[in-house]
Amino acid sequence: MSRLIYFIGSTEEAIAMQVLEAIVTDSPSRATPPTGFYNLRIRTSNAGQGTRFSDASVYLRLIDDFRNAVRTHFEFGRPRCEMVFLGDILKVSVFRAFVLDGLKGLMKYTDSIQKAFLTLMEFLHEKRKHGRSIRNLMTTIPASGNKEAKTIAALALHLFSELVADKKYEVDENVKEISRVCDCGCNARICIGNTSIGSQRTWHGSVNILVDGNIAVAVKEKTNALEEDNCTDEDEPEIKHGRIDEDVLHKDVSTTNNECILLDETYMSRFIAESVTNGFAQVNMNRDTLTNFMIPTFGATSRHVSICLYDSENDYLLHIKDILELWYPDEEGPVGELNNTTIALLWIFLNFTLFTRKHVCASVDLDKSGLHEELKEQLECYRKIKTKSCISSKTNFESVWKLFEPVVKRPKGQVQE
Repeated sequence: MSRLIYFIGSTEEAIAMQVLEAIVTDSPSRATPPTGFYNLRIRTSNAGQGTRFSDASVYLRLIDDFRNAVRTHFEFGRPRCEMVFLGDILKVSVFRAFVLDGLKGLMKYTDSIQKAFLTLMEFLHEKRKHGRSIRNLMTTIPASGNKEAKTIAALALHLFSELVADKKYEVDENVKEISRVCDCGCNARICIGNTSIGSQRTWHGSVNILVDGNIAVAVKEKTNALEEDNCTDEDEPEIKHGRIDEDVLHKDVSTTNNECILLDETYMSRFIAESVTNGFAQVNMNRDTLTNFMIPTFGATSRHVSICLYDSENDYLLHIKDILELWYPDEEGPVGELNNTTIALLWIFLNFTLFTRKHVCASVDLDKSGLHEELKEQLECYRKIKTKSCISSKTNFESVWKLFEPVVKRPKGQVQE
């Protein structure tokens, strides 16, 4: 237990027990809807065309069903999408042991699990400090600054990396205006590196953040339409929805309630493409340890977080039903503080090899996403991709055009002399 014993009987232990108890007792019988993940099916995509993440196109079955329902004025009721409860994805026994006996109940578990819980305790102990750091970075962006770069640095250093034992992460080296040192005042060095995934024959590009070497984070912020396009050439064109309200942001990042950009169709295409591609890459590189896991990918803004899970071996794709609030809303907790439930869920999936189950499909009747079937022979290209690949630049279309040898089409009935 070593350093973990110092948190026995602590406020941090009590907070974690309360939050994790709610997660463990998730069930359909609860009065409040339990946390769940939609079982997504892909209608069509351009996964087989070798496009960049910024050009990814994914058309989901649930979107198709919704549009059909709108056309018929919901004559046949609301469209349905099957959902998996969080409790069916997790190894709940370790959480039950913790809820029952606190940190003492972890004595029988591995060092890795104890280290993970220590990481959570330490984060909860320093939560206000990390929250202030993130807020400071969000509210000190100069008019000409890159909001997205600030968000990437803040979330990488003060959130995602702090919830894994090794504190290991990399920020995309192509991000424009990324600081080498954290601007919140802590002066910590920002770890910058190669976060590329995929190949020219698959979806490919660089993810904004790579945590612990295997978990991708796709960051997006609403920006002023007059500002230059966002931080890397991996990013999609400016999304049409609104911009960050600076006055509201300067009051407190937790008080805004704007439409969440993480559910925008353009962003979702990029997000699913990154989730699928990284899911394949991680299993390809760690077949003995990660096969049959649902590999998580996070979507993030300075206010919200989403989670996508993909099992590349069996082609199952899940997306969290309700976008997570990073900060407490006014009526639910201390204004301006990071949300404990969201922190716990991020911590669980950042440590997915310890806390989530393999072969979820063995106990839950999941629908395949349909991507494997769509890819056909191109599937083999996805089974070879890795991270940190040297992906060449886009093909020069003018050069390709000149390579073709023209074969003349003769008018019908004309006899060739």
